Amino acid sequence: MKKIITLFFVLLTVFSLFACYQSGQTSSNTGSGTTTTTVTDPDAPHVHSFGSWLTLKEADCERAGSRKRSCLCGYSESESIPAKGHKWSKNDCTSPSVCTVCSAEGEGALGHELENGYCLRCHQSFRTEQDIDRIINVVNASVYHIDSAGGVSVDIGWENKSAKRVSYIYFTVEAYNAAGDVISCSIRNHTKTKLTLTGPFEPEADNYSVTNGGMYGSSDQVWDNVWYNAEAQTVVIKQIEIAYEDQSTVVLGEADCALAMGQMTLSETVKNFEYKSAMELTLQQGKGELPLSVGIVSDLGYYIRKYGSVDLKITQLNMGAISGPSVDWIKGDVLHEQSFELTDGNYVSPDSNELTVVPDFDIDESGLVVVELEFSFLFEGESEKQVFTAMAYIRIT
Repeated sequence: MKKIITLFFVLLTVFSLFACYQSGQTSSNTGSGTTTTTVTDPDAPHVHSFGSWLTLKEADCERAGSRKRSCLCGYSESESIPAKGHKWSKNDCTSPSVCTVCSAEGEGALGHELENGYCLRCHQSFRTEQDIDRIINVVNASVYHIDSAGGVSVDIGWENKSAKRVSYIYFTVEAYNAAGDVISCSIRNHTKTKLTLTGPFEPEADNYSVTNGGMYGSSDQVWDNVWYNAEAQTVVIKQIEIAYEDQSTVVLGEADCALAMGQMTLSETVKNFEYKSAMELTLQQGKGELPLSVGIVSDLGYYIRKYGSVDLKITQLNMGAISGPSVDWIKGDVLHEQSFELTDGNYVSPDSNELTVVPDFDIDESGLVVVELEFSFLFEGESEKQVFTAMAYIRIT
């Protein structure tokens, strides 16, 4: 009987605690601590007390997820978690848009929007030699030294090949030494510099001069003291910006500039060979150094630099029998033969066209040697040599 009474009071206590949890509690402070009094309304509706949400399935970019929470009474509820949606990268000319979260592929690549070989979207050039030839042709780009301080001037000759009048043109240039390394200005420390010309320059106009012999002379505008560095040997155009009178513009990058300078390196036909030195050269006994200055002239009337190799042969000429008004020359001994590789350091151009020859024939007495100079050029990309000859007098002193 005693056990039954004890069990009854235990059940009563548990029920009271549960009812307290549902209906609420009141508390009051006494001197010895806090006393809690439970007020229970047996008619009050049950109010769920939920715990934290438990994720059952994570949401991804395209599919919804789900989650669940429960009350102590055993009741639970669930709901869906919305899909997150893709976070797309921006598509461009060559790449589609891609979700940065799940790597899904979105809109395809846009493709290039070309105008005269130039993409208006990504500003990449796909211009061909024919495209450039409708814009500009650079016939000369050279440097020369004008003072003892090493001031380097730049001469650029060009043709406006477009049908529009040019208001401004800007050439960004770099200079190189004989070893092919970029040089910097010893005073201002810059390597690249932008050269400006103010027009107007008429359509299809040549902006350079030509000598009486039909050779390239100089442009109408020469930039003085662009660098101070006596090591400068060559100049390369890195960028050309053209502003036309109709407010349109064209920007040529490094590859385009190389095409624009293409007539400096290649020509459809070679017009003639020019031996530039005086007809009579002086060679000292025992010295043996003979500087020869030569030029290859293109069909457009200016020097070109066509890389490759050149073979030089010096043959002695002896005056033969005189028949009528003409004088016949009979070839004698080959006095010297030598080969050269044409590179950036010694290519044939208006300002770098000298070949130094060290003849191996005996120079043991003074006198006059009449020789024929035979230059056999094998240009880069060609299979057949082009042969040019000139006659010279070598006076040995």
